[in-house]
Amino acid sequence: MFQVKAVRRDIKVTSLSFFSGSVNTDLVEVYTIPGEYIDHELSQDGWELVFSGNIGMLGRNTLTTIGTLDTAVQIPLDGIQSFFITVANNNVMYQKGTSEGSMFATDGTLQFYQGIGLTSKFTGT
Repeated sequence: MFQVKAVRRDIKVTSLSFFSGSVNTDLVEVYTIPGEYIDHELSQDGWELVFSGNIGMLGRNTLTTIGTLDTAVQIPLDGIQSFFITVANNNVMYQKGTSEGSMFATDGTLQFYQGIGLTSKFTGT
């Protein structure tokens, strides 16, 4: 799970990319919720499924692009939006961060914050 913030203008998220642990085809689901994901990690309540489909994943060295989300995600200026990419067999790669919630990167329009890695989907529901 991770969150982003629109800092220059409204943003429309239409696709996402990630690295996978292996080259294969698996079910990928993308969930989103307005605001921070904190206190929403274990419950599906409030999360919206914006993509579900089988994706050919390209492994550790090549970005896998999900393609067009089933539902585009609008983020207003100064708005925070959280995302959760889940793949069958926990096949999403992530880089260990330094501090959950700290900014990882920005391009001046969008800020990307360090999140958490989960091994299962909404285990509290």
